[in-house]
Amino acid sequence: MKKLMMLLFVGMLVIGTTTLSNAATSYDAFSDFSISNGNPNGVWSYGKTDTLAGNFTIFTDIQTSLVPGVQYWQSGVSQDPGVAKNITGSDIVIQWGWPFITWPGNDYLSLHGGPNFEFAVLRWTAPNSGVFTVNADFQALNTFPTRSDIYVLRNNVPIFSSWINLNGHGDAENFSANLTIQSGDTVDFVVGLGDFYCANSTGLKAIITYDMPIVVDMDIKPGSHPNSINLGSNGVIPVAILGSETLDATTVDPLSVRLEGAGVRLNGKSGNAGSIQDANGDGFADLVVHIIDFTLAEGATTANLTGNLFDGTPIHGSDSINVVPPQ
Repeated sequence: MKKLMMLLFVGMLVIGTTTLSNAATSYDAFSDFSISNGNPNGVWSYGKTDTLAGNFTIFTDIQTSLVPGVQYWQSGVSQDPGVAKNITGSDIVIQWGWPFITWPGNDYLSLHGGPNFEFAVLRWTAPNSGVFTVNADFQALNTFPTRSDIYVLRNNVPIFSSWINLNGHGDAENFSANLTIQSGDTVDFVVGLGDFYCANSTGLKAIITYDMPIVVDMDIKPGSHPNSINLGSNGVIPVAILGSETLDATTVDPLSVRLEGAGVRLNGKSGNAGSIQDANGDGFADLVVHIIDFTLAEGATTANLTGNLFDGTPIHGSDSINVVPPQ
């Protein structure tokens, strides 16, 4: 049984009188933007699609002279469709034709659809698997005003769509969600042409945060040692997530628990799972679940548990095992 470990204090999670910590990594589209690091630029890619959720074409051209202080990734010699950043730290306001355009000096990139109804796309590619918080703020940058269609796509499937100053919507829209994401998955922030090419500049503030999982103490087959797993058995495997002075096990969502990807058995027809008991006799309440459809490779010596607290905070634990080959 592994002893409870705590990660370095970066973010704080308070449960009753107990304080847990989990480190967080944030990906900020504005802060991370660059025309000198190539495209893709780390987890970010700048490009376009000819149709919503169509084939993604990465931009290969940059522009720095069109508006002094504004850097573009763009399509060919045209700045549209494009993704741009004001690098001066102060707002830049310019009048093109009759609409004034503001490039914010902080927080917001500018996306603009193409004259042939191409979509401007800011793509984020997950560097690892886990639970990520995705926040996107879209805002109008034209005084005409801006009129655009906006989207968030996950692996080319829309999970959010709305408008800026169209169909009863105003100057700003927000998307926020906690997403369970696999390494290599993509999240696209997309701006379409709306209904007027000359007033389509749309600000985007996109921040994606990965909360490092809290490491918890767990025990496979409580009370037994070694924890022998018979690969030929079709039985269930009890697993205890152990409560302590620093973890209230009743705050763990039992339906979220996985052991090497295998889920938990439900309690009859209730739709619930697990039970609260003192599995190791230390006076703290523990969560005990039963894992079904569990598979492991011969020779494995540890099994990993993942899950979430009810507030969405991820947890992780591991325990030693002794794999017994099928007879």
